Amino acid sequence: MIMMNVIFTYLLSTLYLTLIINYLCRLIKESTEESKARVKAEMDIKVLQEQVRALKKNNTALAQKSKEEATAKVKALEEVDQLNEKLKAMEARLAFLLNKVS
Repeated sequence: MIMMNVIFTYLLSTLYLTLIINYLCRLIKESTEESKARVKAEMDIKVLQEQVRALKKNNTALAQKSKEEATAKVKALEEVDQLNEKLKAMEARLAFLLNKVS
């Protein structure tokens, strides 16, 4: 009877140890998966931050270029208006001179 109690106790303790080891293995596996996921998320964040910086830089450059093009277009339109006024004045002078000659 004592021998059976010893064997039963041994089997029970072995079973508990097996359960504890399985539980620890599962915890280690979950911890490893969470660590991998965290590292991946951190890398994704770094990549996204770099992309945001690049986009901001690109947007700044595009805004500057757009501003310069708009300024150049306004200047060109002003020059066209001035040239149209000169053309009208010259047409009027030419018409006046032609009327004098005729």
